[in-house]
Amino acid sequence: MIVLTYELPPELEFFQRGFSLSERHEHDEGIISYIYLYENERQLIVSFEHHSINVKILDGDLVTLSLSQENIENVAFQAWGDEQIIRVYLNDSFNDVKIFYKPTARVIFHDE
Repeated sequence: MIVLTYELPPELEFFQRGFSLSERHEHDEGIISYIYLYENERQLIVSFEHHSINVKILDGDLVTLSLSQENIENVAFQAWGDEQIIRVYLNDSFNDVKIFYKPTARVIFHDE
């Protein structure tokens, strides 16, 4: 059984937004992992484990970004104009992580 310590959008919402399950997804191990594929061989992998999130951006076989963050409070999909993001709220501060997945993959860590 997967036990998360924060709110996560339903699996169906990830699928409706173009994500699929990644190879890292291990339900029995408590890892929920999604992948978003781009036409240029870029991949965005977002994995949730208990109280943390792990994000990777790959260009082919090259890892261009790898980020892990703990103390997650809430995860939500948001949109600003044409940009689609997964916003990760942290429970111990006003910091958050914005994972842009559409139209291109990038990550911004906001520190107030």
